[in-house]
Formats: sequence, C-alpha cells, structure tokens
Amino acid sequence: KDTKSLLLGGREMTDWLEKETGYKFEIQIPMSYVAVVEALGSKKVEIAYLNTTTYLMARDKYGVEVHFISINTDGTSNYKGQFITRTDSKIKTLHDINGRKMAYVDPTSASGYILPAFQLKSMNVKPKEEVFAGRHDAVVAMVYQRQVDAGATYYAIPENGKIMDARHLVEAQFPDVA
Repeated sequence: KDTKSLLLGGREMTDWLEKETGYKFEIQIPMSYVAVVEALGSKKVEIAYLNTTTYLMARDKYGVEVHFISINTDGTSNYKGQFITRTDSKIKTLHDINGRKMAYVDPTSASGYILPAFQLKSMNVKPKEEVFAGRHDAVVAMVYQRQVDAGATYYAIPENGKIMDARHLVEAQFPDVA
C-alpha cells in the first residue's frame, strides 16, 4: 500500500485502540516489511500491518499472532493482484510475457511477486529479465515509461468509476495511466 493509505488506516486503528484501551500509540512507516518483522521480534513494535508473506515470516520466526484483519470496501478480506502492461503493448495474454522484461514489487510481496511469479512459472512462461522495483507505484511507473514490458501489482475494485489499484498511486504524475 502507499504511505498515505497506511497513515490513514493506521490513524483509524490507533484512534480506535486509544479509545478502547486508554493507551497512546505512535504510527511509523518503515522502509520495508522485513524491518517490521525484525522490529516485532526485538519488541520495538507491538502492533504492525503486515502483508501475507511477512506475517508468515513473523509467525514462524517470532510467534506473531493475527488479531485484526483488513476488510475491503466490498466487505471481503481477500487481497488480489494483477498483471499490467501498456495498452499499446503486443502483450495480450500471460504467455506473451515470455522473453520480455517483467517488473515485480519485492521478493516478499504476495501480489507483487510470489503469486504472479508462481503463476508464470506454472504456465512455463519465462521472462527474459525480471527486476524488483521496491514499491507498487514504481512497478506502474516502469511499465508506463516503457522501462519494462509488464509488471505485477496489487488490484482493488474500482469505486465510483475511479481506479483504486496500484495505478491510482501515479495518477497525479501520469493522468492517463488508466
């Protein structure tokens, strides 16, 4: 997720926790999910927002438990991913990614690497080159600017005709990204 969304969601959560417990909470946005896992393990952090992969890592390494889950605006708790490419690309199916340059988010991202890479591998699709952009918005920008042929990011259902997936993170910079 982007920093703005994390801060907004974090503020909602801390407001609720402060009301329910009387304790005060501080919101911090780390540089990586792995840093969050280590902060949980060293007890520098008590509560954290984790993606699927880093939750499993934190659970296995430090016994971290889930007490809250995110609920989407459609009432579900699923998390979806997508493959993206330019509309003027010759890529029309996942098989067309074969021999092309592919951008992923991060090795720990379920929607931005693990699941899409697994899907391509299971289809015997082999990109010529794979790069990690570090963030979902960076993957979108790389595809938009033709630095890569395709990318994998999170997906969210549009709301009121407005895109809510990773492309919305760069709409100010690239107004025609949709």
